[in-house]
Parts: sequence; structure tokens; C-alpha cells
Amino acid sequence: MNEIEQEILIRAFPTSIQVVYRVLSSGKPLKPADIQKKTKLSPRTVRKALKILRMKGYIKNIPDMTDLRSQYYVIVE
Repeated sequence: MNEIEQEILIRAFPTSIQVVYRVLSSGKPLKPADIQKKTKLSPRTVRKALKILRMKGYIKNIPDMTDLRSQYYVIVE
């Protein structure tokens, strides 16, 4: 799926999910806390958005090798 198709599909999601997706579009792997700081969304909203995006296959999580309890999130290419 190319970027344009993906962008069209993302528009069907609620605004909070779109905001999280756009922050991740920078290409840099981010932790949920980083996403919260950039978006000013609540932790629960960010967690839910990440869960939905991950379940739909738009993003993937990568373990933080320095702290295996935390995850980074990136957009699937």
C-alpha cells in the first residue's frame, strides 16, 4: 500500500488516532511517553491509538533493548 492509500484509510479513524499516526510519520521510533509529549494527548488515549494502529497493521512495536519493559513504535513500510 502506498502512502496516499494509507493516508486515505487513516482519515477514517478518529482524530486522536490520526494525530498519533502523523507523529509517527516522522519516521523516528517513538515511545508512548514521547508521543504523549508531542501530542498533549492523555496516556490512555495514546495507548488506545497505538493498540488500534498496531492491530490494523499500520505500525509495529520494537522492544527497547536497554529496558525490555518499554517499546518503540514505528510505521510499517
